[in-house]
Amino acid sequence: MKRALIAAAVLAAGGCASSRSAREEHPQGAAAQPPSAAQPTTGAAARPVPGSAQATGPAAAPQPARAQDEVTRARGRLLDAQRELEAARSERSAADAQQAGAQAQLESATRALDSVAQARAEETARVAEQRRSVADAHWDYANKLVAARQADVDAAEVHARAARGESVRAQSVTAPTGGAQPADSAAAEAKRAEEQARARASELGQEALAAQRRWEELSRGAQAGAAPAPNMGTATGTGAGPGGTAPQGTGTGRGD
Repeated sequence: MKRALIAAAVLAAGGCASSRSAREEHPQGAAAQPPSAAQPTTGAAARPVPGSAQATGPAAAPQPARAQDEVTRARGRLLDAQRELEAARSERSAADAQQAGAQAQLESATRALDSVAQARAEETARVAEQRRSVADAHWDYANKLVAARQADVDAAEVHARAARGESVRAQSVTAPTGGAQPADSAAAEAKRAEEQARARASELGQEALAAQRRWEELSRGAQAGAAPAPNMGTATGTGAGPGGTAPQGTGTGRGD
């Protein structure tokens, strides 16, 4: 009997403790708490407002930056092409000097009635003429390369402007129906301008590549067909051989 009374008292104490805990966790009459700002929501409240930081997050921001990087790379390639042009200019000057020296040797040997010296002078003149042809081809290629690289810069700048305009339109608040047409027209015009600039760059790139191939062919032919330059105290040229400076394979592709 005593043990039964003790057990009943323990059960009653446990029930009181559970009731107090439930009242503390769920107080009656307490106001409902709004969802925390840090908690995600669903439905219409979850959609970002146009122009807000959520709508213009990391996925939208890099496009103008990437387009500007393309402009920087295109300008770097243009500088390389301008250096190629300066190298071609120097090569032409050296070829002119070699050709003038060969002509002077030929005239001197002819006046001296020295048949061996005359044969050597004629050989030197042929080499000088070949070198001048190679130098002219190099000059033509370098000029076309500069034109193609400048067109690349122009196309990249048009693309960068279009990317900035698209980014502004994407970040702006949705305009009324009447204001959508000017934005669409601007986007279409920017697209047409970019397509035209890219087409022009592609055309000039093809021309530059053809000129490079011709220069390479003439250079190989001059090196293969030129005889060793005689030791007569005259200029023998610079670069890969008497045929002129060897092509360096600068290329005209847009992806370099």
